[in-house]
Amino acid sequence: TPVQPAPITGNTAVCAGTAQTYDVTVVAGATSYTWTLPAGWSGSSTTNSINITSGSSAGSIVVKANNGCGSGATRSLAVNITASTPAQPGAITGVAIACPGSSQTYSVTAVAGAGSYAWTLPSGWSGTSTTNTITATAGTTGGTISVTAANGCGTSIARTLTVAAGGSVPSAPGVITVTGGIPTICTGESRTYTIPQIAGLTYNWIVATGATINNGQGTNSINVSFTAAFSSPGNISVTASNSCGAGPASSISISKNVIARPGTITISGGIARVCSGDTRAYSVAAVAGITYAWMAPSGANINSGQGTSTISITYTNNFTANGTLNVTANNQCGTSIARTINIIRNTPTSPAPIAGPDTICNGTIGTYSVAPVTAATGYIWVVPAGGTVQGPSNSNTISILWGTTGGNLSVRATNSCGNSGSRSVKIIISCNRSLAETAAANHFRMEAYPNPTSDIVNLRFYSKEKTSYSFTVTDIAGRKLLSENQQASVGMNIHTLNLSKFTKGTYLVLVEYKDAKQVLKINVQ
Repeated sequence: TPVQPAPITGNTAVCAGTAQTYDVTVVAGATSYTWTLPAGWSGSSTTNSINITSGSSAGSIVVKANNGCGSGATRSLAVNITASTPAQPGAITGVAIACPGSSQTYSVTAVAGAGSYAWTLPSGWSGTSTTNTITATAGTTGGTISVTAANGCGTSIARTLTVAAGGSVPSAPGVITVTGGIPTICTGESRTYTIPQIAGLTYNWIVATGATINNGQGTNSINVSFTAAFSSPGNISVTASNSCGAGPASSISISKNVIARPGTITISGGIARVCSGDTRAYSVAAVAGITYAWMAPSGANINSGQGTSTISITYTNNFTANGTLNVTANNQCGTSIARTINIIRNTPTSPAPIAGPDTICNGTIGTYSVAPVTAATGYIWVVPAGGTVQGPSNSNTISILWGTTGGNLSVRATNSCGNSGSRSVKIIISCNRSLAETAAANHFRMEAYPNPTSDIVNLRFYSKEKTSYSFTVTDIAGRKLLSENQQASVGMNIHTLNLSKFTKGTYLVLVEYKDAKQVLKINVQ
């Protein structure tokens, strides 16, 4: 049997009593066609075309193809009866200037009661349509595009549009501006990108990998969101298009909002070096929208300010070695590179080499010194058994009366943080002088014997002249136990002390002879 005929062509809205023609494409193998008309319509045909006179009521025109094997499926077309010819179509929409050879679409709003439309194009233009829309290929010259609406009652007044052939592709769009945040972006943020709009142009946006256009494609403004896949830097570009094609692109470079490293750490509340129990404040320049993460060295406690640009730190007894204080800047984009400052315990450094005679005669006073040590509040001298300190012993200079034996003389710098490393020098006694030789060298030296003692101790010294001297006996705590003033004669002098009533222990004898002083240790057993 034959196949179903193709759609029926002809007016779908007709006036009553008018002549109409309806057709279908010839069906292969068909020997005849059967047409069925709405009630009140007249006409007959056994071919693929029928001429009819419309009736006064609507209905359907039906056709089927036949051959010796039977009849195929029917094809129908609904037709309506209209009371008048269609109204003039509305304004034709479409470009007024078209590039030669470009494909352009023109249309009018559908006209009530219209069954078909007839389009007329300028010379050299091509395209056909019986609907309210036509796609045309522009020629090399301009002219007039016109369209009429028709039904069985007649044809409407034509609507026209004057068109020209020519033009060129648009130039690059204007500068792309950014709104909705700073130009640099973080993962999860969105921005709006806009260019100046020009009538008659459409816009095509291309965004970087990891960026998604949320809305606005085809317009002069788009909203874009950025995912973790966005790799900085990237570009967003846009081209403008018209009937002649797309013009060159405008672009903007997009970068991730890399957080700047915090500025230099400044210190307040004391010197940079610290001791246990000290408190210092540390600061960096604050930046809006940024929080700060501080990491203190071992043994240091952050009292306040964590998360801000300024913190207070107290150093405990556990802060026994140098360390570092770190700070990073943070926001929704991530974490910056750390800014670091070295925190140094304020322990003095080891003294410089000891200056003074390292080879000396017994009975001679040697003066020794080291260069002042930064942050030192005192010095600890360790004197060999053969030497006796003359005067103060906690400064960077010391005077020592040497006996018959030398040894290592050492010194350390000290402050509330602790003691420095030791510096030492070996003292060699190269000659032994008698008391008289010592006195001849303008040095005063006294000897005590026997020492240790259980009762009597003799103080012996040589005087070049007749003069007064005094001695004071104290215990190790400095309490005065005995004091006498005596007269020395020229030559060897011996003064005897009775210590039998003294309890066992160590006592100090301070002898003052003219401008000289000497301290002797006496052990009572």
